[in-house]
Amino acid sequence: MDGGELNYLSGKLNFIQRQGKNFYADFLRPLFFEGFAKPAEHRTPQARALLGSIKYLNGGLFLEHTVERDNPDISIPNGAFEGLLRLFSSYSWNLNDLPGENDDEINPDVLGYIFEKYINQKAFGAYYTRPEITEYLCEQTINRLVLEAVNVPTIPGLPQRRHFDTVADLLLNLDAALCRQLLLDTLPKLSLLDPACGSGAFLVAALKTLINIYSAVVGKIEFLNDSTLRGWLETARRDHPSLSYYIKKRIITDNLYGVDLMEEATDIAKLRLFLAL
Repeated sequence: MDGGELNYLSGKLNFIQRQGKNFYADFLRPLFFEGFAKPAEHRTPQARALLGSIKYLNGGLFLEHTVERDNPDISIPNGAFEGLLRLFSSYSWNLNDLPGENDDEINPDVLGYIFEKYINQKAFGAYYTRPEITEYLCEQTINRLVLEAVNVPTIPGLPQRRHFDTVADLLLNLDAALCRQLLLDTLPKLSLLDPACGSGAFLVAALKTLINIYSAVVGKIEFLNDSTLRGWLETARRDHPSLSYYIKKRIITDNLYGVDLMEEATDIAKLRLFLAL
C-alpha cells in the first residue's frame, strides 16, 4: 500500500488520531469508497492526498452496503480499531488456501469457516465443508464433464475412437487437436453452478480443478507446432501481463456461478474468488 508501506493501516490510524478525527468516518470510508472503489483519476483531490498511492480494486467489493447507506451517521470509536489491528497483527496472513505450517497462519479458507460456524446453522443449513471434500467433489464432476466432451462413442463397424478413462490419462496424451478442443471449445463452455454456494468453498475448489487442466493444456502448446494454439498463447501473453491471472479471471468470469439465500454468503464467495486472483 502506498509505495510498499507494510503498516499502512496502523500508520493512518495514528495519523488520524493525532488530528483528533475518527478513523472510520474520516479514513476508512474514503479508503473504501474513494480509494478501492474508484480508479485514481476519478478520486477527489482530498482522497488522493489522504490515501496516497492505492490500487483500484474492481469487482464491487468496496461499494457502500445497504446498512451504510441507510445509516450515514454510523460512528465507531478509534479504540475499536486499535484492538482490531493489534489482533490482526498477531497473525501471519497468507493468500494460499493450503493449510499453513504455523499455528498463527491465516488463509482465505478461514472466511468460510467463520461464516458457516457462527451463523444460525439450523435456520440456514450452512455447514463448513473441508477443502479435501470440495476438491474431491469437483474432480468427480468437472473431470467427468471434460471426459464426456472429449470422448467420442465408437460406432459399430468403424475403427475404435480414442477414449480416456481419466483426466490424468487425457492430459498425459494431449495433442494439438485435443488442446484446440479443450482450450477453444470445451473449457470456455463449461458452466458450473453451486445452488447454495455459501462462502464459496465449492467454487474455489472448482477454480483449482480447472486451473490444473488449463495449465496442462497451455504448457503443452510450447511443444506443439500448431499455428492456432501458438497464436492464442502469443495473444494472451501480449494482452495480459500475467497469463496465470488471465486464466483465473477467465474461469471465474466464464465458468463459475453461485447463488444463495443469504446475500452475505455471496459477498464472501465473491471475496474468496477475488483473493484467489
